[in-house]
Amino acid sequence: MMSYARSRLWLGVTGVGTWTLIAATGIWRDWSAPHASGSLILDLLALAAVYVAIQAPFDWLGGYYLPRKFGRVPTDLPSWARGVVVQVLCWVTASAVLLCAGQAYGIAGAAFSMSAIMLVLVLFQASFAQAVGSVRTVSKEAEAYLVSVADPAFVGGWVGLGPTRRLLMPGSWPVQWRTVQYTRRSGLIASGARAAGLALAFSFNLAGLLSALTLTPGAGFSNTGAYLRLIFGFTLWSFVGLLILPSFSRPAVFTADRFAASRGVPWQTTAWELDRLQDDEPARPKWIERTFHPVPSLTARLESRRSRTGAWQAARLALYLSWSVPGLLARSVHCNVGRPDLWVLFPGD
Repeated sequence: MMSYARSRLWLGVTGVGTWTLIAATGIWRDWSAPHASGSLILDLLALAAVYVAIQAPFDWLGGYYLPRKFGRVPTDLPSWARGVVVQVLCWVTASAVLLCAGQAYGIAGAAFSMSAIMLVLVLFQASFAQAVGSVRTVSKEAEAYLVSVADPAFVGGWVGLGPTRRLLMPGSWPVQWRTVQYTRRSGLIASGARAAGLALAFSFNLAGLLSALTLTPGAGFSNTGAYLRLIFGFTLWSFVGLLILPSFSRPAVFTADRFAASRGVPWQTTAWELDRLQDDEPARPKWIERTFHPVPSLTARLESRRSRTGAWQAARLALYLSWSVPGLLARSVHCNVGRPDLWVLFPGD
């Protein structure tokens, strides 16, 4: 029988492939957007409804069927529905801002607005995680905020910038795990890997907007049909990102491991335990890892001698920040499909 990790992988491949095919066909066939009433907001809500309807079967498989089949924690319908509603509201708001800015100020206005929206998504990432999923702050421990969350694959991470920056970690973790992860993730700040991940995700998505506007026939802001073609073009750009950004993300995991080791912190045992809570796949074929996984396998981490700093979570941050367009692949990848707790803060090392 196919393992849980491999089942999720092929579900993600199927979901991402479906949206990529829809985007490519939409550009080729010059599909028009549904027109609800001539109202911008209603037209955007109609687009969102089509997205939700197509994505729903993948969400059911990834959030309910596969977890139940493999004895994992499934997503219940109310939790999924809440996450969908919050994401749709974010998407419609961001789209309305982009359309208005693009109509009034052209490409420069759209690029500025998208940058501002992505900045908001980073600054308030913890708030979005609470609104979309079951993440709730329990207590503060040193510089880390301990949270309760339903999905055991949630590992938290850095959120925010400057005075809003904080480290989220599950409060259910043993003290040893929290110590290890606090040390590792401090290394991401000290080495610049977290800043590099944010910068790469920002710049990649902004380049995607500009590329979609200039390379996709009919893409623009004149109406929702032109905007739909922009979404299709950006989705194809995001697909390219799924192939190339993991190569920048993986080295940052090794950086965090090296930092913990240099501080005398035995990270290996904790890494084994966390891997079991996620995909439980400590080793993978190299071609699968290089193509689909921005987080290297545990075996690769134990054997690594690489010294490059990398850009922490750049691949998955780019997907979260693609809510600003919106990108159709944001919650279709194998690690978070159907799991609202992981739509804002993706699984990681």
